[in-house]
Amino acid sequence: MTWVIDSMQPQGTKVHIVGHVDGDARPSTIVKTKSGVLRALQRMDDPQAYDVVVRRHGLDDSDYQTFTEIGKRWGRSKQRVHQVYNRAMKHLARQLFKGVGQ
Repeated sequence: MTWVIDSMQPQGTKVHIVGHVDGDARPSTIVKTKSGVLRALQRMDDPQAYDVVVRRHGLDDSDYQTFTEIGKRWGRSKQRVHQVYNRAMKHLARQLFKGVGQ
């Protein structure tokens, strides 16, 4: 079962995450602590992946940033940042949706 994260909305110390199983349109929503989401990202052991998801979704309590803005910071193209983001989100979905809907 492959999960896809559709959206992440930080709200205080919690993060509301909506995802679905690839090929199934029915979404599931989970609520995790912000620290739990960040720990799941750290398990990937990829500082750039961690940074792009945190900045993209404002998980560091700042405004979210676009792929272009993150790319300028890194000296990378928007497309390369998007590739890193996609890889990180797949990892995050596997970590956060373990056991959901099974």
